[in-house]
Amino acid sequence: MTSLPARHQSLERDREVARKLLERLKGCSELRADIFLTYSSTPQLQLVGFLVSSFNSINDLIAICPFAPAHDQFALNENDILRQLKIAIRISIAAPEEGVGADAIDLRSRGSNLRVIPKWVYGLSCIPLTKEWSGELLHPEPFCPQLFAAMAGQPRAAEWLIQQERWR
Repeated sequence: MTSLPARHQSLERDREVARKLLERLKGCSELRADIFLTYSSTPQLQLVGFLVSSFNSINDLIAICPFAPAHDQFALNENDILRQLKIAIRISIAAPEEGVGADAIDLRSRGSNLRVIPKWVYGLSCIPLTKEWSGELLHPEPFCPQLFAAMAGQPRAAEWLIQQERWR
């Protein structure tokens, strides 16, 4: 039997702790959204909170429930994790028009107003808690019209698009 790399074992351990917490909470059958254990993709993965997205669409973001900044990732305790997980569950159960509250960052767009997506969102790595995990980290890539416009305005954008059309 081959052993998993240490990083993967650590991620699996984090996921199992969070899943056990999720199972202990009441009302989880009422979830209207997916919940992800979320890491920042800095030089090494650092646990940052819970991401909430629409069911089966990590790119349709609802909110992130971050942990309070800690000098040491290992300083997080079960109470910190449980508090933010309860917030993520509350958001995932709530009606779409309800706000996310003070302990979460709302990432939703409303109506035709597409919200500017903070650039740090694209550096997140996630593990699903509300569905099976393949072992691969997932990365949100939500559409942001402002970022798209900025990228499309670069001189190389037109050249790249023409090249893509030729390859079709």
